[in-house]
Amino acid sequence: MHAGCGPPLFRPPSRDLPLPGNVRAAAGGALALGALLPDLIDKPVGHILLAGSLDYGGLLAHDIFAVLILALPGFLQLHRRGSLTLLAVTAGVLLPQLLDAMWLFPANWLFPLLGPFTAEPVEDFLLVGLLRELTSPFEWLFLAASMPMLLALYREPFLRRFPFLPAPLFSLCPAIPAIALLAAGLYSVATALFSFGNTLTWVESSAYNLLFGLLLITIAIYLLRVWPSRREESF
Repeated sequence: MHAGCGPPLFRPPSRDLPLPGNVRAAAGGALALGALLPDLIDKPVGHILLAGSLDYGGLLAHDIFAVLILALPGFLQLHRRGSLTLLAVTAGVLLPQLLDAMWLFPANWLFPLLGPFTAEPVEDFLLVGLLRELTSPFEWLFLAASMPMLLALYREPFLRRFPFLPAPLFSLCPAIPAIALLAAGLYSVATALFSFGNTLTWVESSAYNLLFGLLLITIAIYLLRVWPSRREESF
């Protein structure tokens, strides 16, 4: 889910974000890569290499200082070369920290300022993690919402392979995930404001559900405004 937020955010029409297409494409891929890096680094290290001691999957790549360390050369790269690649990786690394509510674990998020890592070891992490993903309503919602977006992003290859499909249908595809994400975002905000259980996240923190809902609403509005129906254009 973390990586899925990346590429659409850097595939807007040129009139909305005046950057060359290759720059937007590279930034989108870098954002998706950055969103994967924290789990790709921390989960094997924490749950496999350190399984007998710490056994925690939110280590250094889930630390806010990882974002700050990447941000400085990212701004230098943007200033000197006009490239967004490293800044996009930085934004991607920040994304799972926000979605994983790392601020609820300040000693871990701000390590080493507040002391050592604090963690509760999880037995059979791989099995527990897999079951958690498979039973998460939001993961299924995000997967279902991603399919129309993929159709919109790769409209031309789909039309070449399946010429019998109506082309205008692909122009409507971005509206489907946008509406789904908007509904999920409004629901999450409501759970935060009125203090009832959020069945999408199963997180009790009102602050987390509020931030989560506002993030979904922002993405939904972005999709609805920046991805208008463009029957005459190709993606």
